[in-house]
Amino acid sequence: MRDSASRGLRSVDLGGLFWYRYLLGSSAFFVLFGVASAVLGSLPPASLWGGWIAEYFFAGPMPADAQLMFDFMRGPLGGTMAGHYVLQTALVAIPVRRGERWASVAIVAATLLWFCVDSGVSTSHGAWFNVLRVNLSALVVTVIGVVGLELQARRVGK
Repeated sequence: MRDSASRGLRSVDLGGLFWYRYLLGSSAFFVLFGVASAVLGSLPPASLWGGWIAEYFFAGPMPADAQLMFDFMRGPLGGTMAGHYVLQTALVAIPVRRGERWASVAIVAATLLWFCVDSGVSTSHGAWFNVLRVNLSALVVTVIGVVGLELQARRVGK
């Protein structure tokens, strides 16, 4: 039977490390952001995204029919975002805190998959604003947290 180290497990508690708290906090923030985007989309920052969409696709205010669809789409998009980050928060809170590397790998893999699909569709429509203003931000926040935690855990010998 393989030992914990060979399976990518650390028998430690990473909960006191700065990058652990950063990753947990940013994950919880994005849960709240997803819910707020779904139900309070007319308020910033979700309204900023709607403004960017209107400006890019309509060169001005969003037409009424498009606004109705956009208001509806905030629900599924915000709900999906919140659900993704609830799962990420749970992964950070339990297996990542225990030093189980598979959970960090899963977080990075899910984030990269989302980034590639979302950014690919955005760029195919010429909507670079979505990649540069939204997607890169979420990617950087998550990857910096995971990499920072891994480096910090190694540095302190955990």
